[in-house]
Amino acid sequence: MSKQILSYALFIIGIVSVIFPFASYENAYFVKGDYYVTMVDTISDRYEPYIKDLIQSKRNLSANFEKIKLANSLEKNAKKLELLLIRAKEKNDSLSIAKAEKNINSFVAKQLNIESEIDEKWSIYNLSEKALDSKIESVKDTLSINQFIVITTNQIINPNGLKSIEKIKVNDISVKKVNRQDKLSYITFGFITILLGLFILLIARDIISLQKPIVKYGVMYVALIIALLYIYKSNNSLQNDIEFERVYLDRENVVKEHILKLRDLQVAHLKEKLNYAENCSQLIRFAKQDSIQIVKFLVNQNDTNAVNNALKNGAALLDTIYIPVTEKIYGKGNNINLDSICYVPFSKDTFTLKIGYVERNGKEIKVMLIQTEKRIFVENLDIFPENFDNLVAPKPTLTVGSLREPTTEGNW
Repeated sequence: MSKQILSYALFIIGIVSVIFPFASYENAYFVKGDYYVTMVDTISDRYEPYIKDLIQSKRNLSANFEKIKLANSLEKNAKKLELLLIRAKEKNDSLSIAKAEKNINSFVAKQLNIESEIDEKWSIYNLSEKALDSKIESVKDTLSINQFIVITTNQIINPNGLKSIEKIKVNDISVKKVNRQDKLSYITFGFITILLGLFILLIARDIISLQKPIVKYGVMYVALIIALLYIYKSNNSLQNDIEFERVYLDRENVVKEHILKLRDLQVAHLKEKLNYAENCSQLIRFAKQDSIQIVKFLVNQNDTNAVNNALKNGAALLDTIYIPVTEKIYGKGNNINLDSICYVPFSKDTFTLKIGYVERNGKEIKVMLIQTEKRIFVENLDIFPENFDNLVAPKPTLTVGSLREPTTEGNW
């Protein structure tokens, strides 16, 4: 009787194991019930870091205002030090020049140190846990998680902010259940458990006997084969995880290098054209067709006598040459393929390029952003894990620059 109970228990476990991957679902966000955005738990993980960024951005404005007041208070002393250096150069007094430069460097170092203290003072990490939680809750009252989902979705669907693409609204977002289970493992385990239950039931009812050599050794060999298959599958799964981690890190480094090359092009474009390129075509055209002016001083500009002698003799003080953009940025003899520079390595997708303005101290400062989702350069792998979004949260993208801060740094 106990064998029959055991067989029924195995039947139930096996059936549940087979059904489970088809019946277990997780919540995910979709646009108009069709376009998949991301998992609910993933977006939730990104919500609070996003709010912290907003709080820090607001505090950065206060920090910048304080830095301006500092600069204004130090302006008179700075001009005095500069005037002393100019007079020392006019007299060509090397000792006075060295002393003046030392005083200026000391003055600048002191100012930078104070500015660093200001940044530290206004950092959110300098707030008490209670104060930070209070600010986070205050922002949550004005920016709900649903509104954050809409912001995130619009960035994914319309990264360039094209007016021709309709903006997603809160009512367009819905939650649907998706299944991300590894079905094969559950089904295999379920069928093996059911077969084992059937085998025990046949023994319990004396339909087969373990005393028969063919049954005895047959069961032994079948169990051995199943065990070996499971060991192989487990080991293969582990090896896949290890291999994916290795490939992912290798590819991520390649993409980081690539995105920095784009960043350098954008910075050069800003310097030469006084604005960032709006799209890849404009950036590639700049890299292919433009040159960068290089000014070379033929006389030491800090040496008054040398400058006066050059002017007296009609000699040139400087020489201007033009070199190709790519040579100036990447060096001579580089192998940069400009036609594919906007494509994310290991994929057919292009990097997202955005430009904009932020206001600082009453002035508009040009900002830019270059971005790609991390899944883009690995999702074509056979060993791509189903839980990838959870692995990279809360940083699902590689980003250089920002549309909220005047920076060209990467987010890694």
